Amino acid sequence: MALLPSFEYDVFISYSHVDNLGDDAWVERFHQALEIALARRVGRIGVVKIWRDKKKLDGDQLFDETIETAVTKSAIFLAVTSTGYLESSYCKLELQSFYQKASAEPYGLQIGDRSRICNLLLTKIPPTRWPSEYGRVSGFAFHDADDSPPGDEDRLGEPTDQAADKPRFKRQLAALADSLYKLFNAFKEQIAQPVVADAPSTTAEDGPKVFVADVADSLALIKKRLITELQRKGVRVEHGIPPPYEAIPHAEKVKAATKDGLLSIHLLDELPGREIQGEPGQTYPQRQLELARDCTQAQLVWVQKELNASAIEDEGYRALLNQYEHGEREGTRYDFVRGSSTLLVPQILEKLEQLQKVQEKSEGAGRAILLDTHLKDQLYALELGRLLLENSIQPYINPQEDDPNKNLDAFEGRLRQVTSLVILYGNVSESWVRHRLAVALQLCVIKNLPIESFSVLLVPPEKLDKNLAFQLGPVAVHLLDNSRSAVLDPSTMAPLCRSMRTGGAA
Repeated sequence: MALLPSFEYDVFISYSHVDNLGDDAWVERFHQALEIALARRVGRIGVVKIWRDKKKLDGDQLFDETIETAVTKSAIFLAVTSTGYLESSYCKLELQSFYQKASAEPYGLQIGDRSRICNLLLTKIPPTRWPSEYGRVSGFAFHDADDSPPGDEDRLGEPTDQAADKPRFKRQLAALADSLYKLFNAFKEQIAQPVVADAPSTTAEDGPKVFVADVADSLALIKKRLITELQRKGVRVEHGIPPPYEAIPHAEKVKAATKDGLLSIHLLDELPGREIQGEPGQTYPQRQLELARDCTQAQLVWVQKELNASAIEDEGYRALLNQYEHGEREGTRYDFVRGSSTLLVPQILEKLEQLQKVQEKSEGAGRAILLDTHLKDQLYALELGRLLLENSIQPYINPQEDDPNKNLDAFEGRLRQVTSLVILYGNVSESWVRHRLAVALQLCVIKNLPIESFSVLLVPPEKLDKNLAFQLGPVAVHLLDNSRSAVLDPSTMAPLCRSMRTGGAA
């Protein structure tokens, strides 16, 4: 399953095989780098699905038998534009096929102000030569033609050398990855919109269960739309309380509706909502927020992006909102979201997916693992992630810069989703690894995180110190040595994979 619902692949890379020849294999290396960049942005390995034809077609193969299926199952088309691409009949067929199928889909070719056809310029091909299917896209430069001296502006340039010119390639890749990530998010929002306004709502009996709490009258339309769209996605939605209106039966009904629920959803604004009969000063939205806290696995508290909490007249209600947004989160199980109502459904669906994975993990004795890696070693993290997926273990990735103390909130959030941590020790210093281990252990103790296993994976260059030990006091740290081989040996990770499947120690 791809990141984007309804598609098997998120990105289809269309390229001319002439641009992937020789030891350089430019497209192959770019594919790998893009996969890593997108994994970093979504925070998980193997979630973004990228398709690329890895076998050169010969004259006996038919286009519709080799590529057509992948084209029709892809959400976004990335064309690696070059002279070879423009001369390739197969590339033209790929582009035309995607253009026709995307035009016929409910989402169309445009997602907001972004095109589903992305133009990667391997050389400086002038816009007058671009295929008409590109439309008004500006393209992403991956060449060095901008360095041409005055008077040579027509120079096509050469593809950016990924090894010799890393800073330029890194900037170019970041611009493309950022754009694709924004397109993914906009696409999720578009997919979440009902295609037919009056289509009947359906609710899957075995879908995830959520509770949508009562709201102030000002949010009634947003709540109604939210319920309808969640039901279209197969979510079981409990809602419509009150009635009963009296305090005691109301509380009993809410507890019954939220029992065994994955998530309770609370839409709040500057108005506290209707008061409970017989309890002046206590409102249904506030009481349901309190009741659901102990009955569902998690809560999502949402307010509109422009809400000014300081302008709320009700002092108690203002203090409640400030507490949820700015108060101490330790030991809590809620997310506070400021945002647009159009993004609410994708955010809820993403949260439900996370909760379902956590639930499956707890039921299956823990089958998720966090790969903590410096950017210098992320290639090995990607390779390891693929190996773990083959063993039905969900890998998460947490790449870091030079400072181990950066992005601790994100680190903590990802540690909460797993039971095992592996830190990659390759082109970083030993002190970086030890500091990272110490930070992880401190978070686990202070935040009561569910980490059961700590490991350090040695990857190239070879570590000459044969007596490396990373013991953290009474906490065992398992050492996995793959530093003598540029290729990850599955047997190195076998003990960890076995322990993840059985719930035992590595």
